[in-house]
Amino acid sequence: MARFWDIFRRFRGSASSVTTKPPPNKTPQKARKVTTRKIDKIIIHCSATKPSMDIGVAVIRGWHVNGNGWTDIGYHIVIRRDGSIEYGRPMGIAGAHTKGYNRGSIGICMIGGIDKNGKSRNNFTKLQFATLRRLLRTLKADYKDATIHGHNEFSPKDCPSFNVPKWLKDNNI
Repeated sequence: MARFWDIFRRFRGSASSVTTKPPPNKTPQKARKVTTRKIDKIIIHCSATKPSMDIGVAVIRGWHVNGNGWTDIGYHIVIRRDGSIEYGRPMGIAGAHTKGYNRGSIGICMIGGIDKNGKSRNNFTKLQFATLRRLLRTLKADYKDATIHGHNEFSPKDCPSFNVPKWLKDNNI
């Protein structure tokens, strides 16, 4: 299996998605800068889907392109229920995930975030959080000045359905 960041580097100029399982209990090697954009924020989102919906980039891209009329998926990275990563919008292109903050940010979407009744719920899997932890540590190594936030810090929403600042502190990120 290809290493996590080898796939990431392959993706940097591609508009297609690539999927990989996270390496077991290993922090990915430091990646090279994958974009010339100045990245000052990493923003975590949820897909606002029930835990039974294991969707990925293709479905979200359909929502964003066909439903919103955008040119592509708004997120750069999607973390599926099994902890695998799919890449959406190329890192070199500003996302469409947080109004007013897209130009200098990377958008990460975790699949899940609502319960069977449509209420906000932290129902992400251990594998998703393990992948998020490794991904954020690697991105922070590459973008030292970038701060990490939940979408709800910029918009009156519950997204990403968990307290990002507390989670970062609890995970020493």
